[in-house]
Amino acid sequence: MAYVDLAQPDLIKIVATHDADVEATGAELHVSIQGTSLVTGSAALKKAREVAQLVTDLATVGVAETDVRLQGVQANVSTHLLGKTSAAVYALKIHVGSLERVGDVVGVIAAQKNTTLSEIEWQYPPQPPLRAAWLAACVREANERARVAAEALGVKVVGVHRLSEELHDPEAGPRGPAMLAETSGFAARARMTRDDLGMDVSHTKRVTLKATIEYRIGGYAER
Repeated sequence: MAYVDLAQPDLIKIVATHDADVEATGAELHVSIQGTSLVTGSAALKKAREVAQLVTDLATVGVAETDVRLQGVQANVSTHLLGKTSAAVYALKIHVGSLERVGDVVGVIAAQKNTTLSEIEWQYPPQPPLRAAWLAACVREANERARVAAEALGVKVVGVHRLSEELHDPEAGPRGPAMLAETSGFAARARMTRDDLGMDVSHTKRVTLKATIEYRIGGYAER
């Protein structure tokens, strides 16, 4: 889009956009586990039987214990004739640094009893280097369109008055990109697909960078 700014008739404004597909490089998996005992703090990763079993099984697909974080514990206490019994629901976040391992990790989670994968939070490469390349593409397009527009108007581009940019990311938000998922009753597999899970084990998002450039023009023909 290009037009002459009537409030400032010595300017041409060009709006250029660049669409890019950005592939996820990893993920954070949110998991809840129904435990038969109550253990608080980081000790739960070793002393809560169901949690410890998951941590052990995750190690077989390359997830270190340091990549499993306890987010919270909800206690369930029942009173019986013979006394009290305590159980708990453990909320975990599992960091998967390689996208290739996501399917393996989901397979391990799905094979655990009383374990639910509730959310996948996709991780993306650092944005600044990518955004700089997208902006450069927008500027190249805008420069060419400004030259063509000025030539058609019988004027010349003599400089740049202002440049602004705006990024539209459909998955941006306080929690970051996420996908809801429910897994139960799946057999563990070396590699699980979308058909196995009813969900994607890889992810790509499309972002749009919009650059608005105001060019100074001059050299109007005498009337």
